[in-house]
Amino acid sequence: MASIRAGVRMKDLSGYVYMAMDTQGETIYVGVTRPPWIHRVHDYESAYWWHEAVWFQVFRFDTYGHAQHVERCLIKALRPRHNAHGNPDYHYRPNLRGRALTVRE
Repeated sequence: MASIRAGVRMKDLSGYVYMAMDTQGETIYVGVTRPPWIHRVHDYESAYWWHEAVWFQVFRFDTYGHAQHVERCLIKALRPRHNAHGNPDYHYRPNLRGRALTVRE
């Protein structure tokens, strides 16, 4: 929660890492967000993986930078099937429009 000092509200610089799990307990997605984290997570309701998530695990960090570092480490270690960036199980190839396509082998 943001602190109040001398009548001025200080910005909350914390970060949150969340892990979406499926019915088997497998981590299917790892993300990072700023407060209030719950509003940002609900933005993913239209994501293609959202229907697979049955529960979330959330971790709070004092800084957003620390949360980003932990997110990258978790993606590299857990290899969630719906994370592309930083996941060793994915590789990228350009498509005809110049954007990258993500392919899982």
